[in-house]
Amino acid sequence: MFIQPDWFDPTEPGVGTNRYSYSANDPVNKFDQGGNAWFLAAVPAYEFATWAVAAAIAAVGIGVATEQSGVLDGGGHGRPFSWA
Repeated sequence: MFIQPDWFDPTEPGVGTNRYSYSANDPVNKFDQGGNAWFLAAVPAYEFATWAVAAAIAAVGIGVATEQSGVLDGGGHGRPFSWA
């Protein structure tokens, strides 16, 4: 973990004086090893969203397959369901 300020010179236009902005002003609890990869903070959110979408697609697929097999409505559609 690195807690040094960004290497950007704060006197350059558009940089400002906040040299810890790469870690949302908390270089102890939030880190960026090089101090220049702001997008690393978005990776966990992207991974969560990807898994959530995959789970939703799987749930819809299971629901459609269950309905088509006749389990939900007593066998009115598709192949009738029977425990025996």
